[in-house]
Amino acid sequence: MNPIRSILTLLVVLGLFLTACAEAVPASAPEAAGQAEISPLKILVAKRGMVEITAQDLKAHKINLDRVDLTRLSLTLRGEPQPLWVTGNGSSLRLVFFGSPADSLYTNQNVYILQTDPKAQALPMEEIAAAPGSAVASEFFTETVRIEENLVYSPLVEEGEHWFIANLPAGQSKAFTFKVEKTLPFPSILRLQVWSSTTANVDPNHHLRVKLNDQVVIDELWGGIGNRLLKGIAPAGALVAGENTILIEAPGDTGAVVDTNFLNWVEVDYAHTPDLALPAIEAAAVGEVLSIKTGSQPYEVFDVSQPGKTARLAQVSMSGGELVFQTQPGSRYWVVREGGYLKPEAIQPAVLEPDLRNLAEQPEGADYLAVGPEQLLKPLAPLLALRQEQGLRPASIPLQAVYDQFNAGFPEPDAIRKYLGYASQNWQMKPRYLLLVGDATYDPRGYLAAAEANQLPIFFVSSIFGGQTGSDILFAVPEIEILPTLAVGRLPAQQPEQVSLYVDKVLRYEKSTSEAAGEKIVITVSDGQDPSFKQDAQDFVSLLPAGYTATSYDPANGETGAAKVIQDYLEKGAAMIAYFGHGSVNMWGKDRLFLAEEARQLKNTQLPVVVTMTCLNGFFIHPKVESLAEALLWAPDGGAVAVLAPTSLTTAYAQAELRRPFIEALLGQNQSLGEALLLAQQKSYEGGSELNDVQETFLLFGDPALHLK
Repeated sequence: MNPIRSILTLLVVLGLFLTACAEAVPASAPEAAGQAEISPLKILVAKRGMVEITAQDLKAHKINLDRVDLTRLSLTLRGEPQPLWVTGNGSSLRLVFFGSPADSLYTNQNVYILQTDPKAQALPMEEIAAAPGSAVASEFFTETVRIEENLVYSPLVEEGEHWFIANLPAGQSKAFTFKVEKTLPFPSILRLQVWSSTTANVDPNHHLRVKLNDQVVIDELWGGIGNRLLKGIAPAGALVAGENTILIEAPGDTGAVVDTNFLNWVEVDYAHTPDLALPAIEAAAVGEVLSIKTGSQPYEVFDVSQPGKTARLAQVSMSGGELVFQTQPGSRYWVVREGGYLKPEAIQPAVLEPDLRNLAEQPEGADYLAVGPEQLLKPLAPLLALRQEQGLRPASIPLQAVYDQFNAGFPEPDAIRKYLGYASQNWQMKPRYLLLVGDATYDPRGYLAAAEANQLPIFFVSSIFGGQTGSDILFAVPEIEILPTLAVGRLPAQQPEQVSLYVDKVLRYEKSTSEAAGEKIVITVSDGQDPSFKQDAQDFVSLLPAGYTATSYDPANGETGAAKVIQDYLEKGAAMIAYFGHGSVNMWGKDRLFLAEEARQLKNTQLPVVVTMTCLNGFFIHPKVESLAEALLWAPDGGAVAVLAPTSLTTAYAQAELRRPFIEALLGQNQSLGEALLLAQQKSYEGGSELNDVQETFLLFGDPALHLK
């Protein structure tokens, strides 16, 4: 091939994006001796590549392949049919499909459903004729190296990824190494995506310089906040076989006071020698004949250009240790041999019991639903029995059944909304209360968080002052509704022992009597950092109806020993304690008035309801730090029976707009905690944006059916 033509061809290849691929021809399957159904199996896939399921994999799930009509095998992803190549029979049966990681905030595992179901559409993988003909074979194919890790989280990103490889502040540099097996002396393309987190009164205010093995490939200046894609062409020879280094420098020479970028990923497209030693590769092509030296082992070739339309190439030439086939412009191919097929992360039966759509199992419906993993629901039984004694109709709903029956197996919070929408439409008794049992984090994919920290996912919302945070309010809005209609509370438990601890608290609380004198004590604590906080506390006291006595504690700015005073107040007994002031995840006040570790040590016998009119006390989604709300809930010898606390930053003015109707409903109308919060959310649901943040981010930690005693 002409060298100039080779270079031009490479540059075309390197600029390609995924395009459509060819139509399918049904594959034949062996005759089935009778018929047997395959109940839905979940095939979990977390990597990109050709996935293989063997007869042994299926037999492990007690499937009698001799009785399965293989022509009825169906593979779906979120309900969409996926091409499936069925080859061999009996013990040599293989099922092959193209898999990829999930495009979900909550999991990196795609959930493919394999079954034989008359209602499911089987989609045999099509074949494309790829006879090489007499054209001259290409001298290379294109391979991509991608560097991507999720080590740094930023909640302030408005669009796109919140997880990054590294922070790139001005004046610093980051180096990354990677290896390529073989390469050819052609240009390479280097790409990286960054999120610029700062702005300035100078433009441009960002500058990055990127080198490949000491060769400057990108040197770019730009301005503003947002995502930025940087691209450059490295000259022939810059990339070498073996170890390579990418150095990203932030010179800090724009004149901006602060210049910070976050690195999302780096990619290098390069020309790969047609000698193939790997068991599988992905190659891009531009319509030429592709010739790959593979040795004596047989390879299969698949066109994977378009999701959901994978096709197998037929009439591929394989002789003399060379694999030769005709490519299509804009297509990408997966070339794979034995040992190069991916195995699923797991194969699991879908949870079909209890059948959540079987109205006979729930003939009258239920008005109190507890949803969570089965191991966390079991210790909840005494609480559900108590609510039943009090006239409610409770139901315990295993979370995995909700995922599998309402969300194609994906562990996303919207699955619960879909289920609640179904219940609201079909049950005679509509759900009123929803208790979410399980912890959640802003790291549901588990980059840094332990598995037990992600038991029941939370909805993510974008707040004005805090960026991305968690919200439970959308659980209160079933899929068919517009406004919140359910009273929602959450137990952010990781272990069954925590659920048992909380249930014991509620049982003791419900059996206790009010103070002998009949007066209920309410304690207010205000932060001395700003006089307005004391005024907020006084406004709160003015809302208390007859029968409540208020005690106010207003520590001065800089006062020490406040924690001991607060502990003493609580241990003397109070029905409610309300805090007004600055706050963070695990404390009240900038002066560290009261900390999570101090809450853990409480030994109060009377358990109060705690209302925090502050910021971040309910940020239970941090994967490493325990929030103050959690500490109060899990205190083994005291603490709180329920906590109202926020997961974000909001203003005191907006908090007051939620606080007033909440207290009026809770104390004046004798509503339960969950109902009082629901009424407050409904009353001001159409408010301004700051108020919307308060509505979305103030969460009830505890039982929503609990009444203040």
